[in-house]
Amino acid sequence: MKSTSTSSFMGVYIRTRCINAAAPICGDIEMGVAVRLLMADFEYESLLDRARDKIPTEISERARWTLPDPEILIEGNQTIIRNFSELISKMDRDPNHVYQFLLNELGTSGTRESVRVMFKGRIPPKRIRGKIVNYVKSFILCNQCNAPDTHFVKEDRTTLMKCQACGATRPIRL
Repeated sequence: MKSTSTSSFMGVYIRTRCINAAAPICGDIEMGVAVRLLMADFEYESLLDRARDKIPTEISERARWTLPDPEILIEGNQTIIRNFSELISKMDRDPNHVYQFLLNELGTSGTRESVRVMFKGRIPPKRIRGKIVNYVKSFILCNQCNAPDTHFVKEDRTTLMKCQACGATRPIRL
C-alpha cells in the first residue's frame, strides 16, 4: 500500500512516498536521505564554479601579502636601497635585524639612515633581491602554511617564530 507524507527538513518541505504504510520509518526522513533529495539537482563542480565567479577579481588574482620591489641604486662605489623603511614596514620586523642580516649575507659594511641603507661596494641588484627573498623565507613566512602572520617569541634562552594563522612554532637564530 502506497501513501504520501510530507516532512520538513531545514525549513524545506519534502514529499516522500512510502511503499509500506505500516513501516515505522514511513513519514520520517533520515537526514542523509533528505540531503540527497535536496542536493540531487546540484553538482559539486557547478556549485564550486558559481562560488568562484562571485569572488572579486582584485581579491582572487593577487597575493595576500606582497613586498614592494626594492629601489636599488649604484652610485660610484656604493649601493643604496632607497625604500628600505618601506620594506621594513611591510615586513613588520626590527629594522636592525633586517639590516644586520643583509650586511652578514652580503659580506660588506654599510650605514643605515632613516629611510635608506647604503652598502660599501658595487653589489648587483639581483643579489640584494635574492638576499631579501632569503630573509622573507627564513624569518617571515611560516614553514607549515606559508602565511606571513608570524612573530618572534622569546622562551627562556630560545627565540621561536610563532605563526598566528596555524599556531606552528619553530626555533630561529637571530
